[in-house]
Amino acid sequence: KRRKTGGGGKGCLGDPEELEQEDGLGGAPPGQRGGTAPAITWAMLTGDSPLVQEGLSADGPAISHDKTFQATFSNAHNILSELVSDMSEVAFNHDAEWKEYPDVAEALRAAGAERNCHCLVTCPSQGKWAVGIGSGWKARETAGKLALAVALAVGTERLGELMMTYPEFGDLCSSAGLGDAAGLAQTKQTIGGAVVPAITAGPAGGAMAPAITWAMLTGDSPLVQEGLSADGPAISHDKTFQATFSNAHNILSELVTDMSEVAFNHDTEWKAHPDVAEALRAAGAERNCYCVVTCPSQGKWAVGIGSGWKARETAGKLALAVALAVGTERLG
Repeated sequence: KRRKTGGGGKGCLGDPEELEQEDGLGGAPPGQRGGTAPAITWAMLTGDSPLVQEGLSADGPAISHDKTFQATFSNAHNILSELVSDMSEVAFNHDAEWKEYPDVAEALRAAGAERNCHCLVTCPSQGKWAVGIGSGWKARETAGKLALAVALAVGTERLGELMMTYPEFGDLCSSAGLGDAAGLAQTKQTIGGAVVPAITAGPAGGAMAPAITWAMLTGDSPLVQEGLSADGPAISHDKTFQATFSNAHNILSELVTDMSEVAFNHDTEWKAHPDVAEALRAAGAERNCYCVVTCPSQGKWAVGIGSGWKARETAGKLALAVALAVGTERLG
């Protein structure tokens, strides 16, 4: 399915140098940025975005077409075809002037994506969307197919398989920190283009730190409707990592100016917040009493899991610190 808007060719969005001078979004052409694969930029939509309201994920990857990586783009259609049984449901919506989809345009700006004509590519049945960026419509659709393949594969068992079958796709994902050829399952947080892999077990099978489980809410979730992010981290309290949890309050205090705005809402029976409970189930989080911790001013939420209220709040503080720090300079 295709819907083209705008010219989409030479002169798309005006002269790149003029755009860069006007709003700082031009940047260097993709081919001049270096790297072994095209860059993946993750854009985050707000809860009131039409796409989120329709049930699509709040975050989606954007890839700019670059002839330097022709081998990577050449298999875009084949890779996507392995993830979508009926390709006719994939819709391509071109936005040559960044006006048709203001929510997507704003998300791309915030993430620092290349300022060029873009194509929004959606797969409603799997709740995913992505963006292909390029001057020509064919380039945009090719980049969009590759980006949608990333959106559909990340966090699934197919990722490792596809990375091995298509080496260039493997390079693309590996360079973005999305996985490796061994197919280790990973989850991600995407804020301003940052991607954070899940903490995995060490070589001997013992975990090096508490696991972080990322839960994704739907567009009709009360939290999302209130302006909070669609995804949030959940951490289970574990005395094995007492040193990690002991600094939870101090770390969070460095990220929140007024700690009184941080709210703790306990749900011992998984009934008070059914949207969060469902997201935790889907993500495979530990089935135990939990506490939803929110910071409205920064639009973030997290979950602390544990048997005792103090353990839940401590784990929740640590999880909220993760949510607030990821994608910012403070993380390092």
